[in-house]
Amino acid sequence: MNRISTIRRAREFVLLCMAGFAVTPAGAADPQKVGQAEIIRNEVVNASEESQLIPISVGDDVLRDEVIRTSADANARFGLIDNTKLTLGPASTLTIDRAVLADESRYKQITIRLTDGAFRFITGNSDKKSYRIETPTATIGVRGTILDIRISDKETLVALQDGRANVCAAGKCTQ
Repeated sequence: MNRISTIRRAREFVLLCMAGFAVTPAGAADPQKVGQAEIIRNEVVNASEESQLIPISVGDDVLRDEVIRTSADANARFGLIDNTKLTLGPASTLTIDRAVLADESRYKQITIRLTDGAFRFITGNSDKKSYRIETPTATIGVRGTILDIRISDKETLVALQDGRANVCAAGKCTQ
């Protein structure tokens, strides 16, 4: 091989490698840790992929976009990085949809999607306006510290234990 051919092949190789990096999916990065399992009773699973339910144990990390599901006789508590506590009752499902950190121990924004079941939400160290809870029938802006939430097929019930909340459903908001 002559020198020009060698340089041309090296250039082609570099371009192919760069093209490979350009099409690498953004999801290939490590998933974002948002918390950890603190209490697990009976069957609690990561149901992100319906075909493969992964059991969750005490001490396991909770990741953003992970679907967490409790069985009919289970419950669980998760501690988020800002010391927020999420307790799930039997037959409950949640996902941390969005988590933007303000620093290593507080959220700038966090969205928790609750789709089925019963939950207790106790705020942590983040600004109260950082939290957003979404259900199939309502959106809840947290302004307090303790909320109990029950989701059924047609409604979301919110019991405010401490503080304030803004609950919006069907175009109407209630403080």
